[in-house]
Amino acid sequence: MKRIAQIIFLALTLAGCSVKYLPVVSHDTVHVFNEVVRDSIVILPPDSSVIEAWFECDSLNHVIMIELETHAGEKVKPYTKFNKGQFTVAAKIDSQSVYLSWKERHDSTTITETKIKEVEVPKVVYKKPRWLKIMAGLGAGSIILLIFSFINKFKIK
Repeated sequence: MKRIAQIIFLALTLAGCSVKYLPVVSHDTVHVFNEVVRDSIVILPPDSSVIEAWFECDSLNHVIMIELETHAGEKVKPYTKFNKGQFTVAAKIDSQSVYLSWKERHDSTTITETKIKEVEVPKVVYKKPRWLKIMAGLGAGSIILLIFSFINKFKIK
């Protein structure tokens, strides 16, 4: 029994194992940003104003303005002026600037499933010098001689 244990112990010390593949766990997180530019149309109601003037000719054949009516709108304000035979009409309106443009940003984060994949471990190539190979051979030979000497020493008679 003792001999078998010694042989198993020697066989285990001489045998070596190496890991060929290492598992790698990866977590993938994806951030998605969507920006949408939107413009909006603003419809303003129409507006107008009216100016009505009535003219007549006198006996000297001159034009005379008899009546003047102005009708203003909500935004348009008419302006009239009569000076030395010149009739001026203008329409004023308040300035309007409507700019509606905005960006909508949608942010979504997605965590994908965890995947385990095996990645091959790169082997390091090490070239042994010749004197080291000779020493390893002598060591292996001496271990084999020791094993045979143990077997001969404990041989059953």
